[in-house]
Amino acid sequence: MSVTRTISVEHVLQRGEGNTLRRTLRARDLVGFGVGIIIGTGIFTLAGVQAKENAGPASPCRS
Repeated sequence: MSVTRTISVEHVLQRGEGNTLRRTLRARDLVGFGVGIIIGTGIFTLAGVQAKENAGPASPCRS
């Protein structure tokens, strides 16, 4: 397979005719997404709160 391989537009359109999208996500998948979003949001929120409370100017360098 060549890295620079090209396909004509007509070939792509012919290959896609008659195909429709099918549902592949189940309820379990969507629940997993929801749990992941909630956990991810919590992690970033906690990191932001800690940065707000503990971040400040750096201590001066002493030579």
